[in-house]
Amino acid sequence: MSIGAFQRTLHRCSATASLPAAACACILTIDLVREGVAWFGQLGSTPFRQPTFVAPITVSYKLSDVSKLQLSDATLAKIFWHNPVAFFAQSGRLDLARGAVDQRRLWEGNSVLRGQTPVVDG
Repeated sequence: MSIGAFQRTLHRCSATASLPAAACACILTIDLVREGVAWFGQLGSTPFRQPTFVAPITVSYKLSDVSKLQLSDATLAKIFWHNPVAFFAQSGRLDLARGAVDQRRLWEGNSVLRGQTPVVDG
């Protein structure tokens, strides 16, 4: 299908996202960047935004099944929180301690903010 001088084609791509350590309601935002120039959203393009709930699939799926067994809260916490945390902590890269928050900091030149005022806490 031709749109003016441009050809509209569908491309499949994959992306990797760093997820929060705990389940939460989030907005998945996908934007493109022109290296060394700007995010397309900063140039007037509308990024894709999708409200979503983030949780490990195995936990949300299995917890619904296990809740039928009428286990104690302590047992559920051990199965679905303490055991996975202990497992993933073995890598040495799991840090659940919340340190100071400074949203002015950049990761490889990128910000998590999309027009919001940075939060600085601690």
